[in-house]
Amino acid sequence: MSRVKVSVIITTYNMECFIKNSIESVLSQKTSFPFEIIISDDCSTDQTIKIIKEYKTKFNDKIEIITSKTNTGIIENLKRAIRYAKGEYIALLDADDYWITNDKLQKQFNILEGHPDTGFVYTNFQYINETGTLGGAGILKHFRPPCKNDFLPYMMAPYISPSCILFRGDLINLNIFNYYSFNKYSAQEYLLFLDFVSKSKWHYLDKITMQYTVRKNSLSRQENY
Repeated sequence: MSRVKVSVIITTYNMECFIKNSIESVLSQKTSFPFEIIISDDCSTDQTIKIIKEYKTKFNDKIEIITSKTNTGIIENLKRAIRYAKGEYIALLDADDYWITNDKLQKQFNILEGHPDTGFVYTNFQYINETGTLGGAGILKHFRPPCKNDFLPYMMAPYISPSCILFRGDLINLNIFNYYSFNKYSAQEYLLFLDFVSKSKWHYLDKITMQYTVRKNSLSRQENY
């Protein structure tokens, strides 16, 4: 079997209503390279695990499942998945989001392969609510982020959705997660991406490739976020 080039990481916790769309959107990707799907579940109590295992049965050589005996929080769940990834490049996909173009990975892969000094590629996205009503784009047309050394602006106003990024695995410093004061409740990608923008060049692909689900009960909608 060819060496895995891209690892797609999906972290889940009680996502039975969304996980099918998420997985299907990855399986629909048309690529010239082999990729794996790593689904890391944080002790779901609904039907999420059952659904994931059904996909594992159908796509055993493509999907790997990681489970936890206790709910450890989104930070630890992401760290587990990252440690398991075998790909040179890593893509993240929140379990309640899904990709809407089947060439997302290929386009990002081509950019990284053609530009060795570029650490990651991210795209635009579109909001959608739980009832399926579409909203606007996540990154507006007039916004043009720089391609390097954007530490302070990104710290104040992060603009990269985790479900839109493909990055080089060797960019990751897992120790960065130790700086979270509240490991169980923080946005898992914030410090990771802040570290990326401080030390790497990147590329913004101005194309909507993902739909970002806005949920009333999501972490980012809670008062203590």
